[in-house]
Amino acid sequence: MDDWQQSLINYGKSASEKKGVLRQLVGQSLSESKYAEITGECVLIPEELNHFQNFLFPVHVYGYNWLQDNKTSAEGLVAFIDRTINLYKNHWGYGMPFPAGQEKVIIVTHSMGGMVARYASQVCGAKDKILGIVHGVIPDLGSPAAYRRMKVGAKQEGLAGAVLGNTAKELMPVLARAPAPLQLLPSAKYLSGAPWLTVEGAGEDGSDVKLPQTRDPFGEIYLNKTLWYRLYESDIIDKDEAVSQSNWAKYNDLIDKNVQPFIESLDNLYHPNTYAFYGHTIASDGTLAWRKTSITYPKNMHQSDRKLPNNYREIPQPFNRSQMYVVISSKTPGDGTVPIESLSAICRNSEIKSVLATVVDHQGAYDVSGLKDIEARPALQFTLRAIVKMVKEIPIP
Repeated sequence: MDDWQQSLINYGKSASEKKGVLRQLVGQSLSESKYAEITGECVLIPEELNHFQNFLFPVHVYGYNWLQDNKTSAEGLVAFIDRTINLYKNHWGYGMPFPAGQEKVIIVTHSMGGMVARYASQVCGAKDKILGIVHGVIPDLGSPAAYRRMKVGAKQEGLAGAVLGNTAKELMPVLARAPAPLQLLPSAKYLSGAPWLTVEGAGEDGSDVKLPQTRDPFGEIYLNKTLWYRLYESDIIDKDEAVSQSNWAKYNDLIDKNVQPFIESLDNLYHPNTYAFYGHTIASDGTLAWRKTSITYPKNMHQSDRKLPNNYREIPQPFNRSQMYVVISSKTPGDGTVPIESLSAICRNSEIKSVLATVVDHQGAYDVSGLKDIEARPALQFTLRAIVKMVKEIPIP
C-alpha cells in the first residue's frame, strides 16, 4: 500500500519526491548487498511496477496445525484457496483480472508452510489455481535439526526450545505421534545421500559409524529399533514392555504410511513460478556427530539417577563401565534451523525463477519493524519484487 499512498501524496509533484517501498526497488540489484547472493536475478523495471499498481491484493492467512500430517494441511490449503477465490468471484469481488475459471492466488510461505504449499500445488492439483509461490526458509530436503530435537530435546534453542521441549523425555513422545515434524527429517536426497550423522567409535572395530551408509535414512536411522543412537526410543517414558511395543508399532506405522510417502512424493516438485530465499550465515545443523567425552569411568549404581545435560548420553560398556557421548552440531551456514545443504535441490533446479541467499534468522525470516526497515532486509525486498514479477503477465481488466 505504501506505493499507492506515495503516488497519491505526490500526485502532480516532481519525480524527486519520496518514493514508496516498491518504487525504491526499481533498477536495484539485490546481489549488490554484501549480505546477499542471488541466482536468476532480474531487476525490477518501471513498466513492471506501473503494471502492478493496477491491481489490489487483499491478504488472507491460512493457519494449520504444525503437528498434523502436512498432507492434511495441504488438502486444507486447497480448500482454502477455493473458498478465497469464490469469495471474490461471487461475493466481494471488485473485478478479477482472470478469465472465468482461471482465477489464481499468490502464496508466500514460511518454513514448513513451504512443504504444505508444494504438496497442495504439485500433488493435490492446485497448481493452476496458483499464480506463483515465494518460499522463505523452506526445509526443502529436511534438516538434521529434526533428529537432534527428537533425540535430545531443544534446550539449546533458548525460549523457543523451551516451548518445544527441553529434553528428549519431553519432546520425543510428542514428535513420535506428530507426522509433520517427522516429515522435516533429512530425506534420502539430503547431501545427495551422503552421511550426515557420525557416531564416534561405534563400529565393531572401534571405527566411526557414519549414517546413512546406503542412502536409506529410514531403515538405518528412523526405523532402527536397537542401536542407542536410533531416532526413536519407544520406552523413553513407558517402561512396560507391552506399552513400549505398542508405541513402536504406532510410530513405525506413522513413518511407513505418512512420513516417508510425503517426503518422497515431493521429490523435485515445485510450482513453475517459484521464488525462494534462505539464510546462509547463521550456524546450523548441517551434520551431527555423537562424540565421546574425555572421561570413561566405572559406573556407580548409586548414581544411576544422575542428571545429565540433555545433549549427553551415558552408554553402558563392558566391565561395569560407561562411556559418555555428547551430540555436536557442525554449525554449518544456514538460518539457525535449516542448513544451506537443505536448499541444494532448489539451487540446482533450472525451473526455479530466482533464489536468494541472505542473512536471515529462521523464526524471524519476515520480521520487519516498519516500512523504512525493509530497505535493510533483502529477504523482504526479494519477496516484494517476486510478487511484482508474478503479476506482469496478467492483463489489466
